[in-house]
Amino acid sequence: MKVKFSTPKETKEFQAKSIKLDTGKGILVIYPNHTDAIIKLAKNSKIYIDSNEYKVNMGIVKIEKNKALIVADI
Repeated sequence: MKVKFSTPKETKEFQAKSIKLDTGKGILVIYPNHTDAIIKLAKNSKIYIDSNEYKVNMGIVKIEKNKALIVADI
């Protein structure tokens, strides 16, 4: 799955096998071919793109056509 991770300072692109998110109501793991969705991230949570960990203050994730766009404030 193609992942674009955008913050106020930079944008990174990855090819990922999974994304693990904290939604505030539980942990959600996104795999390739996941159904389209828009997900709000929990405040002060962590995102795992494969084995890489990122701490975020707030953000959203858009999953569409086997691509993920993460917009977050780190």
